[in-house]
Amino acid sequence: MAVSTIPAFRGALLTRLQADGGLAGVQVVRGNPFPAAPLGEMVSIGNCTAGSTNLAGAYGGGQSSAGIGTRSREERYVTDVICSVITNERNDQGTVEDRAMAVAGVITDSIRAWAAGATPWTGISLPTGARWGWVLVNSVTLTLHMGDTQREARATVELACSARV
Repeated sequence: MAVSTIPAFRGALLTRLQADGGLAGVQVVRGNPFPAAPLGEMVSIGNCTAGSTNLAGAYGGGQSSAGIGTRSREERYVTDVICSVITNERNDQGTVEDRAMAVAGVITDSIRAWAAGATPWTGISLPTGARWGWVLVNSVTLTLHMGDTQREARATVELACSARV
């Protein structure tokens, strides 16, 4: 019996995003791309936290018993997907931010299409009963790097999931 569906879901998400034609030329990784250096445009499947899977927060995150007297558990978690665009400092910050948001848009559209199909999560082996709660852009961060020679914009997409274990 699996301890959690998180590793399987994150692996399936990586496979899905790497195959998405809208992300052609964008480096798609799970976590940090080390030892490879991040490319100019990168999508990283980042942290996974025990977040609520509904926007009202009525159902908490983490694992809980699925029912009295059963051995199965219900788990709810939120995965961060970070869309990073790094360019030289001469590029306009608004242009860099717009590109990061465009990449985030490709991801949200891809996940919605994947989950809403006639057979959700097709083509990927996921745990039985895995389902998503929502996908949305949560934050945008603008920074300068490398002695102020590079600009970066990061758009963070949150994907809420729940599953039976």
